[in-house]
Amino acid sequence: AFKVVAAKRRVPIERISGAVSATPATGKVKQIRVHLDVWSEADTAQVEELLKSAKSLCYVHDLLRPDLDLAIELAVQPKQEVL
Repeated sequence: AFKVVAAKRRVPIERISGAVSATPATGKVKQIRVHLDVWSEADTAQVEELLKSAKSLCYVHDLLRPDLDLAIELAVQPKQEVL
Protein backbone atom coordinates (compact mmCIF):
# COMPACT_ATOMS: atom_id res chain seq x y z
CA ALA A 1 0.00 0.00 0.00
CA PHE A 2 2.89 2.34 0.81
CA LYS A 3 4.42 2.00 -2.66
CA VAL A 4 1.00 2.39 -4.32
CA VAL A 5 0.39 5.70 -2.54
CA ALA A 6 3.95 6.86 -3.26
CA ALA A 7 3.60 6.11 -6.97
CA LYS A 8 0.25 7.90 -7.15
CA ARG A 9 1.79 11.00 -5.52
CA ARG A 10 5.01 10.65 -7.52
CA VAL A 11 7.20 10.28 -4.45
CA PRO A 12 10.24 8.17 -5.36
CA ILE A 13 10.73 5.11 -3.12
CA GLU A 14 13.85 3.07 -3.70
CA ARG A 15 13.33 0.40 -1.06
CA ILE A 16 11.20 -0.51 1.96
CA SER A 17 12.22 -2.85 4.77
CA GLY A 18 10.23 -3.61 7.90
CA ALA A 19 10.02 -5.53 11.12
CA VAL A 20 6.97 -6.46 13.19
CA SER A 21 6.78 -7.54 16.81
CA ALA A 22 3.74 -8.56 18.83
CA THR A 23 3.18 -9.05 22.56
CA PRO A 24 2.58 -11.28 24.29
CA ALA A 25 4.56 -13.91 22.35
CA THR A 26 1.83 -16.48 23.05
CA GLY A 27 -1.89 -16.11 23.58
CA LYS A 28 -4.06 -13.21 22.49
CA VAL A 29 -2.04 -10.38 20.93
CA LYS A 30 -2.45 -7.09 22.80
CA GLN A 31 0.19 -4.95 21.16
CA ILE A 32 1.83 -4.73 17.73
CA ARG A 33 4.87 -2.64 16.87
CA VAL A 34 5.86 -2.03 13.25
CA HIS A 35 9.16 -0.46 12.22
CA LEU A 36 9.54 0.61 8.58
CA ASP A 37 12.74 1.84 6.94
CA VAL A 38 12.09 3.65 3.68
CA TRP A 39 14.88 4.68 1.32
CA SER A 40 13.98 7.71 -0.77
CA GLU A 41 15.52 10.80 -2.28
CA ALA A 42 12.35 12.74 -1.35
CA ASP A 43 12.11 14.99 1.70
CA THR A 44 11.45 13.15 4.96
CA ALA A 45 8.18 15.05 5.53
CA GLN A 46 6.96 14.11 2.05
CA VAL A 47 7.59 10.39 2.75
CA GLU A 48 6.04 10.57 6.24
CA GLU A 49 2.84 12.06 4.75
CA LEU A 50 2.32 8.84 2.77
CA LEU A 51 1.78 6.72 5.90
CA LYS A 52 -1.77 7.84 6.73
CA SER A 53 -3.05 7.16 3.20
CA ALA A 54 -1.16 3.87 3.02
CA LYS A 55 -2.80 2.69 6.26
CA SER A 56 -6.25 3.44 4.84
CA LEU A 57 -5.50 1.29 1.75
CA CYS A 58 -3.96 -1.62 3.68
CA TYR A 59 -6.13 -4.75 3.87
CA VAL A 60 -4.24 -6.09 6.88
CA HIS A 61 -4.69 -2.83 8.80
CA ASP A 62 -8.44 -3.01 8.15
CA LEU A 63 -8.59 -6.52 9.65
CA LEU A 64 -6.97 -5.58 12.98
CA ARG A 65 -9.15 -5.27 16.05
CA PRO A 66 -9.89 -1.65 16.95
CA ASP A 67 -8.83 -2.24 20.59
CA LEU A 68 -5.38 -3.48 19.55
CA ASP A 69 -2.49 -1.21 20.56
CA LEU A 70 -0.75 -0.56 17.22
CA ALA A 71 2.29 1.65 16.74
CA ILE A 72 4.07 2.28 13.46
CA GLU A 73 7.53 3.84 13.44
CA LEU A 74 8.77 5.18 10.11
CA ALA A 75 12.44 5.94 9.47
CA VAL A 76 13.33 7.64 6.20
CA GLN A 77 16.80 6.78 4.93
CA PRO A 78 18.72 8.62 2.22
CA LYS A 79 18.79 7.08 -1.22
CA GLN A 80 21.39 4.33 -1.45
CA GLU A 81 24.29 4.87 -3.79
CA VAL A 82 25.27 2.01 -6.08
CA LEU A 83 28.99 1.32 -5.81
